[in-house]
Order: sequence, then C-alpha cells, then structure tokens
Amino acid sequence: MTRICPHCNGECGSLWRREVSMSNAYREAFYSGSCRIKNKVKSIG
Repeated sequence: MTRICPHCNGECGSLWRREVSMSNAYREAFYSGSCRIKNKVKSIG
C-alpha cells in the first residue's frame, strides 16, 4: 500500500510505503518514505 508524500501533498512525486509490521505494533497506519523537496516552505492563508 502506498500514499503520496504527506509533507508536500505529493508535489515531490515521492510515494510512501505502508509498513505493515509497524502499523500492527502501533495499532495505526505507519508509512515510511522521504520528501524529495528539501526545506519545503508552506504558506498558510
């Protein structure tokens, strides 16, 4: 199972993979990956 990058909402094109064993251990969805956009600045408003 994969999802888009949660840090930049998919702008970097990186897909994060679900870690099933970690998800089971923490009893919540656990994904691993990295954002390809370094020092991403978010603007609000």
